[in-house]
Amino acid sequence: MARTLGFGIKPNRSFSDCGVLGVRVIGRRLAKCVIVMFVVAGCRATPDDAGQPTTGRTSGLRLTSSAFNPQSEIPIEFTCDGRNISPQLSWSGAPAGTRSFALIMHDPDAPMPGGYTHWLVYNVPSSVDRIPENAPNQNQLPGGGIQGKNSAGEYGYTGPCPPSGTHRYYFILYALDSALDPSAGLNKDALEKLIEGHILAKAELMGRRQARVRESRVTASSARARRW
Repeated sequence: MARTLGFGIKPNRSFSDCGVLGVRVIGRRLAKCVIVMFVVAGCRATPDDAGQPTTGRTSGLRLTSSAFNPQSEIPIEFTCDGRNISPQLSWSGAPAGTRSFALIMHDPDAPMPGGYTHWLVYNVPSSVDRIPENAPNQNQLPGGGIQGKNSAGEYGYTGPCPPSGTHRYYFILYALDSALDPSAGLNKDALEKLIEGHILAKAELMGRRQARVRESRVTASSARARRW
């Protein structure tokens, strides 16, 4: 009876069933060496980042605020229950070739299609690395930049004012390779469309705000000015 090797395969039998292309077994030690060689070669042929995404990696651009930490509660003074002023923002790590910055603050949890946009800023010069607290609600931003209209139809910032539950508020900063048309910030959709193909890097800062029990104010003006 033919003697078999430790792998359960007879001598001189093809290893094709095991994935070794045309290599014939001439001995237990040689078979083990061949298998080890193929395994090592296969590992070396695999790049270190195999299986990892090649796009969407974190850039060096970083956005922070002295008013709150990432994913923490936005203080009351920056909301409709307080002074309703814009928080301080600063950034660093803009890539080479940056010509301008754009900023969008958006609440995706607002109970309306597409969410609620709280703030639009664009054409901020590349030499600027911050927006001071309490930016005026006007078209031109002191120090450079243009403020677009938020979802209330007003220029500048309007703070969180969730009707119920806890909402997330995303501050998204874009480093762009060009300045934009001055009419870009008519609304969030128009701005996002214009920056397509010009984004060098993106940074995000998210804060939260929980709804408070508020005094009922049933007037036409307050209904029109409702924020989220």
